[in-house]
Amino acid sequence: MGKGDKTKDAVALVIKNFLACTDAKDVREVNDGHVRQYWQYEINHSPTKSRRTAHNRTTFLLAFLKAHGVVIKWKIPPFDQTLPEVYEPEESEALLAACDAKHRAAYSVMYKALFRDREVVYLTWDCVDVKRNILRVRSKPEYNWRVKKYRERDVTVPKDLIDQITALPRTSKLVLPREDGNPDGHLLRALKDTAKKAGVDPKRAKLHSWRRSGATHLLQKGLPLQEVMALGGWKDLKSVQRYAGLLSHERRQKAVEAAWA
Repeated sequence: MGKGDKTKDAVALVIKNFLACTDAKDVREVNDGHVRQYWQYEINHSPTKSRRTAHNRTTFLLAFLKAHGVVIKWKIPPFDQTLPEVYEPEESEALLAACDAKHRAAYSVMYKALFRDREVVYLTWDCVDVKRNILRVRSKPEYNWRVKKYRERDVTVPKDLIDQITALPRTSKLVLPREDGNPDGHLLRALKDTAKKAGVDPKRAKLHSWRRSGATHLLQKGLPLQEVMALGGWKDLKSVQRYAGLLSHERRQKAVEAAWA
């Protein structure tokens, strides 16, 4: 109850897969063995044998079971903590250069305002403060969308981003709608197509990489960690600390060369 469509779809997939690999027919029958069997099922059916995917989906399952009064004591095995993927400067420049005005603005909001993809999709004109150079993240009940964990925020952005946004035509309440004025849920598909045009590996074209890249850039430029957390709406310090040590390949290569010179 109260969850967004994206979450509901994810849970529906988990339940479908769980029923496909276990003999439990009633939620009250589910035990540790069933959950362990499901975790292994997700690994076996992952093209990359991803323990991370298995972990995330099993977490959904445990939350579903807990909501129905079923407590599982089995602990989900950990997965390798991979480095967050960020765009190299030349990649971000090539991607943005290959976009049309709308998509360039959408990805720039993710990059410079640290917006999540859904936050961009549901950005409305009343949340663009031109005088103060602020973009506001607010729930949009009219579109059946709420901000993550109900945490609204105001994000201070560079003036050139505001100028880029205000140059767009106003065809809807939404800043970045589809041609029919409705929310555009195909920003990832468009980014993959743009990557092909820009000569960037489409596998590296991920919406969340804009947000990661923006956070990394701000930290490298000396913005305090707490400020980056506030701009991006992070509450978990560990989530942002992962970006603090990242350098672009070029900067890392120069640093290593200097150290060994």
